[in-house]
Amino acid sequence: METMEKQPIPIDDWAVVESASVPAWRALEPGHRLLGYVYTHSDLPGGLICTSPIVHVDEAQGLVETRNHVYRLGRRSEDYERWLRAQETPKAA
Repeated sequence: METMEKQPIPIDDWAVVESASVPAWRALEPGHRLLGYVYTHSDLPGGLICTSPIVHVDEAQGLVETRNHVYRLGRRSEDYERWLRAQETPKAA
């Protein structure tokens, strides 16, 4: 992982989606994309972004590497947080 070579970009109110054109929530894992807000990076426009595909996740450090950048995860989107909780809830048989 090239995380040490790339300066992490803070991303807030984030969620994980399959792609920009398919905004359905997905698990935080390689192949999917982050959708969220960045404000402090010179290479990215401020505001809502959809990243390139995720290549590595370091949940312990709160870092996600995509093909182009490394993101430091801030707070999750409330809608995504609800979706995650629903995925953990056992389904009645």
